[in-house]
Amino acid sequence: MTEDRDEILHELNELQAESGIDPETRYIIGLLGTTIHTLGEQIDDLQQRVEELESGYTPEESQEYTWYSNR
Repeated sequence: MTEDRDEILHELNELQAESGIDPETRYIIGLLGTTIHTLGEQIDDLQQRVEELESGYTPEESQEYTWYSNR
């Protein structure tokens, strides 16, 4: 998933360079690109969390086991 977003952003940067977009527009596009990247990372984290929950793993249980094993 991340590779797809990175490829899209790369293509966007190439198009901007070729078309000579004005600085204000490039700035806005840069902000949007950063937002897309950040949201993508958050989506990836949420997908991982969903997979963990579906598999029955919870970090809280892991912490409980560690606490009991330390006693």
